[in-house]
Amino acid sequence: MSRPMSRSKRKKAFMKEAEKMFDEIDDWYEQNPKASFEEIESHARESRREMMGKSLGVVINGRDVGKTAEIPKCEQCKEEMIFKDYRKKTVYGVNCTL
Repeated sequence: MSRPMSRSKRKKAFMKEAEKMFDEIDDWYEQNPKASFEEIESHARESRREMMGKSLGVVINGRDVGKTAEIPKCEQCKEEMIFKDYRKKTVYGVNCTL
């Protein structure tokens, strides 16, 4: 389901996720000042995976794809359903290792 946003709103939401990633990595490094480059890189990879998922969701789902769907109807009463909210989804990329 598309959640259309203007380009500036998509960019702002994308940058918000990038800022969160920076803060998280910077805070971690402040608490682990003797961490090796490999340890920092490993920690950053975990943060990057989460940021990429959220950011790509903003870029992809924030566009107006020009598609309109008919309002679904209740199977019992046959009345049109009322939209309440979007549900959170977890999307795994091609190279996901869990």
